[in-house]
Amino acid sequence: MIIQATSTGVVKKKSRGPTQGFVTLFGFSLLLVAVACGPTQQAAPSTGDGGQPKSGGVLTHHETAQIEEHDLTMAQQSAIRIIAPRPYDSLLDVKSGPDLGWNELVITPKLAERWEVSPDSKKYTFYLRKGVKFANLPPVNGRELTAADVKWSLEYIARIGQFKDVKFPLGNQMLPRVNLLEKVDTPDPYTAVVHFKEPYAPFLYFAAESKVAIFPHEVYDQDGSMSERPIGSGPWQLDKEASQTGTRMVYKKNPDYWQTGKPYLDAVRTVIIKEDNASFAAFQTKQLDILEPVNKLDMAEQLKKAVPDARYVSGLGNHGARMWYNMQVAPFTDVRFRRAMSLATDREEFVRTFTKGQGQWGVDGGIPGLFTPEELKKIYPYDPEEAKRLLRESGYTNNPISIEMHYAAATEQITSDVQLLQAQWRKVGIDMYLNPDERVNVSRRQRVGDFMMQTTGTGPGEFEPDFYMYSYFHSQSPNNNYNLVGAGKDAKLDQMTDASRREADPAKRREGLRELARYIDDQGFSLWVYYAPIYFFSQPYVKNFHPSSANIAKPTVDIWLDK
Repeated sequence: MIIQATSTGVVKKKSRGPTQGFVTLFGFSLLLVAVACGPTQQAAPSTGDGGQPKSGGVLTHHETAQIEEHDLTMAQQSAIRIIAPRPYDSLLDVKSGPDLGWNELVITPKLAERWEVSPDSKKYTFYLRKGVKFANLPPVNGRELTAADVKWSLEYIARIGQFKDVKFPLGNQMLPRVNLLEKVDTPDPYTAVVHFKEPYAPFLYFAAESKVAIFPHEVYDQDGSMSERPIGSGPWQLDKEASQTGTRMVYKKNPDYWQTGKPYLDAVRTVIIKEDNASFAAFQTKQLDILEPVNKLDMAEQLKKAVPDARYVSGLGNHGARMWYNMQVAPFTDVRFRRAMSLATDREEFVRTFTKGQGQWGVDGGIPGLFTPEELKKIYPYDPEEAKRLLRESGYTNNPISIEMHYAAATEQITSDVQLLQAQWRKVGIDMYLNPDERVNVSRRQRVGDFMMQTTGTGPGEFEPDFYMYSYFHSQSPNNNYNLVGAGKDAKLDQMTDASRREADPAKRREGLRELARYIDDQGFSLWVYYAPIYFFSQPYVKNFHPSSANIAKPTVDIWLDK
């Protein structure tokens, strides 16, 4: 199914020419709408909100770590998803609501009230709303947002134009989304024309991500960075006086937000709770208004019983246990060894053990729903004897073969995942030593290549295939220092990834992604073990909370509290 969005609704037809005010959206979700077999949106009791929205109140939720870096281009991915939708706005948006399934993505207007895409997907024209203002905070002081801000922001994210030769202290997490950006023209204050060096089909999805935000240049002009003052045109702005490092972050309502009467909430408060048990207890005692995401099925079931009036939504998304190798270090330099590791991995045991059969086998370099369960069993057979043969053939005859797993011990689930993997590999003669550490240290070691094998564990992922595929597998990607493809040179992998970015036809692009996933599996570039259902709980008085695969951890302006 092809979903197109307009400012007035959704039409289901295929455009054969330039799109004007609507988009043919191809992303993880469309694949899932077509073929996924995992959980869908649920609620207990009912998701119907009813009633007249009320203004006021503070929504409280939790995170496991303090956000130290507020610059979206340099913050960790886990922090970006929290920061972005609060102080900032994006050009487009993804619709949320009870009428949409978990994996349905419908692009809608936001800062841009309409848009056009050239037939070759190299030029995107955005027509901005008039009268949108940045928050009335120094040094921006509530001035109007114009096309010049779109140009400045995209150039800043892409590190082109005036930022081409600037030496930034950290790597750019956002660059893979706009690395093909050539220039941005501003023919008038309310029109931004975005040009790419070559066809780039995924950009409309990225333009609808809250992560690709529009910033005011004054903050950078004064501070020399965007790290300390996250000021934008978004619904909530950081309240530094109410916030406390290591304890809580408070975002207060932007009284001048361009959507009249919204947001309904006065503030969104994020409290830091590191332990799962503590956050569950806080939800049970109504110290937390929402609890998300819950990755452990047993704990989700316990919460349903402990808080019977709580509402919940669940979905199968692009998350789950995934393992990365340093392919510049033996034995991961040998493709036979990597293939043996996959053959020695019993994915069905993971699904059965951790999801009670509700999960799905992972796809190395792929997405949920890309293959049917029957296809996955052929692509990823569990064959310990063949694994042993490949190990012998590759010359690793020591029994056992010792490797080290460096992982972020942020949750009990991550630890359980690596322990089961350890037990499975031991059966074929691979002895994996577990080295738990803080997530920040795991990420640092990734960047410098100081690891053998590692995982940051489960968690929501990207739902536009291009970010993951390009970011971690293409030799020109700024994230290629994650060492997923050895020295970072694989001509066939680059060619297939580039072809996927250029292909605007959903059916053709889907088939290209299937071929790409098969190649990544054949070469053993990574090991994505399984996808598990995730749960989002809310108290009964929380209204219009409709998380989906595209709106994870995104407190929308429509949420209100009936208390």
